[in-house]
Amino acid sequence: MSRLGIDIGDTNVLLYARAFLGNKYVFGVQGKVTVEKQWNDYAAAYACQTVVKDISVYSKKLPIYETMHDIFIPGTFCFMLGHPYYGAMGEVQLHWISSYITLDTRIND
Repeated sequence: MSRLGIDIGDTNVLLYARAFLGNKYVFGVQGKVTVEKQWNDYAAAYACQTVVKDISVYSKKLPIYETMHDIFIPGTFCFMLGHPYYGAMGEVQLHWISSYITLDTRIND
């Protein structure tokens, strides 16, 4: 046989777990920013004897943002993810209303 692998012995117990995908910034009421953990939608099966319990995991420190105005600084560039200009690049303008961000987008037809 030419297959390579690790012999883990008999598997009597399977553990189902969803993989961690990353973090997502969520903008709430009054422009408040919170961080949500994102998990895979589908659980995968793992043999119990291959799972490591209480392992220390490296987690990079995320920047702490209190409001969306800390992220969208006037003069910086970002991309539109909404209709009708999905993917268009825009420049952040001055904030006149506390819960909205104004973008200056130039669309080339």
